[in-house]
Amino acid sequence: MKLDPTFPEPSEAAPAEHRKPFWRHTYFQVLAAIVAGSLIGHFAPETGQALRPFGDGFLRLVEMIIPPVIFL
Repeated sequence: MKLDPTFPEPSEAAPAEHRKPFWRHTYFQVLAAIVAGSLIGHFAPETGQALRPFGDGFLRLVEMIIPPVIFL
């Protein structure tokens, strides 16, 4: 039964949008890493010192990637 000829008939409901879980978003991962690094640095500074080579390596990788991105 049509009530108003200007509006189309209701159709099947669209499938629900597939959303990623919140922990798969980059902003959440960055915030979690900041919190984890702060807690490790405060409560276990020896462990933080042991993890320093990973941080230094990451910074070197970033420094290596930035110039080609800027100049190309």
